[in-house]
Amino acid sequence: MPKYRNPILVIVFSILSCGIYYLYWTWVTNEEIKRLSGGAEEVSTPMLIVGWFCGIVMWYNWYKWDKSLQYVSGVRAQQNPGAVPWNSNFVLWIICTILAGVGMLISSFQIQDYINNVNGLSS
Repeated sequence: MPKYRNPILVIVFSILSCGIYYLYWTWVTNEEIKRLSGGAEEVSTPMLIVGWFCGIVMWYNWYKWDKSLQYVSGVRAQQNPGAVPWNSNFVLWIICTILAGVGMLISSFQIQDYINNVNGLSS
């Protein structure tokens, strides 16, 4: 069952827990993206865990999530032409990580906001 998660609180909890909440969030979000996309561009559990400890692998995971959400967006657009599209932001996340170290925060906000939208959940 999809659960509403406030994108701003995802960021706040991730910061306050020194990243521990982010690890939990990536786990549940990966499962949610797998469910939504039917496994398109799936991030495997081992890759997710390695990504927690190696930033470049996490970037790869972000790339896969971005592709999965593009797939979900395409399917939704066919079913409902008025559906909110997913705008690929992978390059933005990488640039923000390299220049300011905030790519993780931006990506988690945008991904969670889109997942809430796809699931028809609101605050």
